[in-house]
Amino acid sequence: MSPLFRNFLFVILGLIFTGYLVFQLRGFFLAPSLSLFEPAQGSHFYSSRVIVSGKTVDAALLTVNGRRIFTDEKGNFEEELVLPYGLNVISVSAERKFGKRFTDERIVYVTGYPTEEDEK
Repeated sequence: MSPLFRNFLFVILGLIFTGYLVFQLRGFFLAPSLSLFEPAQGSHFYSSRVIVSGKTVDAALLTVNGRRIFTDEKGNFEEELVLPYGLNVISVSAERKFGKRFTDERIVYVTGYPTEEDEK
C-alpha cells in the first residue's frame, strides 16, 4: 500500500468518524424542535375549553403550562386545557434529556360570549 493511499484512507476515516461524532453529540447542543398547530397567537375563544396541539421531535419532556403531557409515536400531541375567562398565556416547553429546552408561548383571550366585533 502506497503512503499516499494510506494517508488518503486515514483522512477519509477521520472525516467519517468526526461526522459521526458531531451527529451523535447534537443532543448536547441543540434544543428539540417544537411546532404548535393550535391555538393561533391572539386567538379568541367563547368556551373556556381550549385545545393545544402540535408536534415535537427529540423531546424527552413536554409540558403545557407546567403540566407534563405525552406524545404519540410520531411526536404529535393534543391536550385540552380549561382556561379562566380573560387573557391567558399558554406555555409549551420541550426539553431534551440533556437539559436543552425550547419554549413557545401563545396569548389567547377567553370571553365566554360573542363580542360586538364577532357579530359584524
